[in-house]
Amino acid sequence: MKSNVIKTSIVYLLALVGIMFTISSCGGNVNTNKDPNFDDEGKLIQKPEFFSVEKPSLVKFFVEVSSNTNGFYRTTSPTKLKSDVYNVMSKLVPLESEVTVLTSDRGTFVNGGTTVAKFKDMMDSGICLNDFTLVTPILLNVMINDIQDGSTAVLISNMIFSPVGNESRFAFLGEYCNNIARILGDSHMAVSLIAAKSEFKGPGGDIIVQESPYYYLVIGKDKNVAFVRNAISSLLEANGSFIDNIETGFDYKLPSYSFGPCTNVQQLEGQPTFTSYNDSESGKCTVKLKVDLENYRWLLSDKNMFSKCFKAKTTYGSDLNVGDIKIDVEDFDLKELKRKATATVDLQVSNMTSESEVIEWYLDLESLDTDLTLLQPFLGATSENDRSKSYSMDSFIRGMFEGIGKNKVSDKKNYILISKKS
Repeated sequence: MKSNVIKTSIVYLLALVGIMFTISSCGGNVNTNKDPNFDDEGKLIQKPEFFSVEKPSLVKFFVEVSSNTNGFYRTTSPTKLKSDVYNVMSKLVPLESEVTVLTSDRGTFVNGGTTVAKFKDMMDSGICLNDFTLVTPILLNVMINDIQDGSTAVLISNMIFSPVGNESRFAFLGEYCNNIARILGDSHMAVSLIAAKSEFKGPGGDIIVQESPYYYLVIGKDKNVAFVRNAISSLLEANGSFIDNIETGFDYKLPSYSFGPCTNVQQLEGQPTFTSYNDSESGKCTVKLKVDLENYRWLLSDKNMFSKCFKAKTTYGSDLNVGDIKIDVEDFDLKELKRKATATVDLQVSNMTSESEVIEWYLDLESLDTDLTLLQPFLGATSENDRSKSYSMDSFIRGMFEGIGKNKVSDKKNYILISKKS
């Protein structure tokens, strides 16, 4: 009898040990390398800080009306600029909202207010035609001084600097660059320059230049500027007017992300962690990383540019292959004025050197900031009368980056844990 009791106790003890072993193996340490970015259960220790796009409380429009812009505003003659400007304004603000018209009267600078609806009438009736030129730094000062907390300002102009005097063109452009750098640097704000194109017409309504560049200069807090940049760029692209956008003064932080369906692993809910990797089946696992791109300059949605900026490596020596990259840009939501762009990257891990591995990844955006490939055909004008290009725009862009500097990115990285444990 005693022997049976002992045998039964041993069976129960062995069963208990088996249960404890099963619990231990299922809920134990998936972070076998003790990687400092994850706890033992595979949870990310430090939550990443992401950049977010936010609609501003107020958008203020400023429009340059000068002799340099006459070809866009010929009486009873339609141009893409006219249709785009009204479309952009009416989508971003109510029709009764104020528009500041920057012009001159016998050489004296005039700052006049009207409404979106009345400005449309001005464009159609020829009131926007003017015989005087304006100096861009003056326009910027007026615009920046009117920006209040939570508001974003948009200057619509062809951004041509018209130097006056006997000094050489190069001396004027050098001084112009310095002035732009000082004004924008002192503003301590983010700036996005959106380039567009439109017909430029002569006094009789005949087209002189089919694609003449003009610009939307957006200034404010980076999260608000990003929202307005996406809205304006999308509306321009829908009308075939969009060229490119460039920007400075942004703090991009870390790129936000999510994951798609993965193979040969199981995702730990709410975490960049994947468990139950079985390397004896297919020899590799694939993690579908989905990187949000709408926070960034639009050029990043180009597959070649994204591939150039995307960086990834393993921490503990396993093989990593960056496989297929797919870029998806969804239709622009006109009601919400939102853009959705996503890069899906296949990260394939194989030949794991230990029970777990950590992928480190980030976006190296340094080359993105100053890439002017799409804008280049419209730069380099040697005369302000060349309407196929933008005279002085090279100096303006140089002043943007000298005054504000390149966009910031976090010195931290994003991490993905892959483990054979479950």
